[in-house]
Amino acid sequence: MGVDEESAIKMSAWPFTKKAFVWAVGPSGMAVADMLAGFSIPVIVFQSGNGEAGAPGGQAADTEGLVSVVRGEEILRIEGHFGQFRIRVREKDGGVTEWEAGLVLILRGNRSPETKGNGISLPETNVLTIDALEALASSGGGNGVPESLGVWLDPGEGLPDRALSERALRAVLRMKTNGKPDCFVLARHVPLWGLEGQSLYDDLREKGVRFLRLGAERPGLKAADGRVEIEVQDRTISDQAVRLQVDRLLVVGQPSPPAGAGEIAKCVGDPLDIEGFLQKDNVHLYPSRSFRKGIYYVGPCKGEQAEEELVEEVGAILPEVLAPIASGEIKAPEGIRIDSGHCVSCLTCYRVCPHHALDISQGPTPVPVDPACYGCGLCAALCPGNAIELVQRPGRQILGELEDADAGAKDTPHTVLFCCSRSGLGPAGNGGEDALSDSDQTSFIEVPCACSVSEEMLLAAFLRGAEEVVVVGCHPDNCVSQRGSAVGEKRTQRVARYLAATGRDPGDCIRFIAVAPNETHRLSHILSHLDQDPSGPSMGPVAVSSEGETS
Repeated sequence: MGVDEESAIKMSAWPFTKKAFVWAVGPSGMAVADMLAGFSIPVIVFQSGNGEAGAPGGQAADTEGLVSVVRGEEILRIEGHFGQFRIRVREKDGGVTEWEAGLVLILRGNRSPETKGNGISLPETNVLTIDALEALASSGGGNGVPESLGVWLDPGEGLPDRALSERALRAVLRMKTNGKPDCFVLARHVPLWGLEGQSLYDDLREKGVRFLRLGAERPGLKAADGRVEIEVQDRTISDQAVRLQVDRLLVVGQPSPPAGAGEIAKCVGDPLDIEGFLQKDNVHLYPSRSFRKGIYYVGPCKGEQAEEELVEEVGAILPEVLAPIASGEIKAPEGIRIDSGHCVSCLTCYRVCPHHALDISQGPTPVPVDPACYGCGLCAALCPGNAIELVQRPGRQILGELEDADAGAKDTPHTVLFCCSRSGLGPAGNGGEDALSDSDQTSFIEVPCACSVSEEMLLAAFLRGAEEVVVVGCHPDNCVSQRGSAVGEKRTQRVARYLAATGRDPGDCIRFIAVAPNETHRLSHILSHLDQDPSGPSMGPVAVSSEGETS
């Protein structure tokens, strides 16, 4: 059922500022700026005024006409939207300046492991950081290089940070090329991959680096006569107790969030993931997108990553920005419409939108910002006045498709599936309705997000004869609208309570399940075992008390 003339989708053109703003710590910022400048994109590189990255001093320095380096104390806020960002910077003298850009890239390098944070108590003179090791490796074997060095690739609960491990081992190789130090590498598994990793491992062994293979037992460490004494069981060939003494010790732990990640998230208005990283492991944002269109996280700030992967990430960003930068405008479809007659200016939509796609500066009624909108419908789902309607999939269109499904069922009991377009049942999962081709009793209704399935739609499906209703969404930590799957599941649970109050067993007739785009292989199993599928998250059984309330 197509949209009618009233709800026809409109495309609008918005101005696009022909600049990129790079918020960086470390030399990678200049490397990324050079990549962008190679595509004739003017770049502003911000670096806090503490001597990072070796950039020229002063307020701004122009580099070949395209790259400008700006120093300041901190970034206070990133306002605006894709194409028209405003970045507020606090200067060293306390003043505030504002920079404009069409897109923003945020880079943070790996944070060097804090040895004391690994349950290790050693004098600071015996402890090395990654940065200190690399500085010694660059000194050409001069003063300060220890006679002996230990590198412990500590797996913790998983694997040690691959990028930091590789940096450490490459620094060791450079030091060994100059003749010293004696070096011992302690690791359960050496986290090097591919032919380059094998080549590095072979070169280290050829230079005399000794690798000791650990088991589950952690090495014993203590300070002794100004050195670090290490006791370890070497499992390379057979269990063998080994006692070493080294002058300095470097510990590489698991990947850790970059310094200042919380401040960055607050400034952008994005959440941190459960481990404290920015944008980690959300399939819809991979490889570099944030929840705000036009803001990109690049490098290890979102998890373990090697420096060479920066090229691939910048390459993934360019297709989204080259055309608007060239034309000076960005075209975006209309995402939502707000009925000013029903809007009471409660600003719920503004607060819940994870994409910053509403402008409240123009009057009492929020104004949609189309270039920032994902069209997920979270604002419409949570609007207490029902004043917001999705343009591409308005509720009346979905209710109309329910009527069509009912007419096509010919009184045969059937299952109605409301499927998020980004889940494993939508186009993103390369499954879509093809996954349902074996069932002529199943009606497939695509929705923008699980949250856009209203209670009215769920009840309408039952009133029109459906025996089972299933809402298919994304996994909660992979929802592009952050809370969409949670809202969809909560609504499903609410309707389950209504059904329980009428005497129906909701466990037999209504369910929420999560299916990722790469889990289409599970669909036929889920659809044929809706009552006993143990592998897919669902809302589970609904317990009903004697008063008719659910728990």
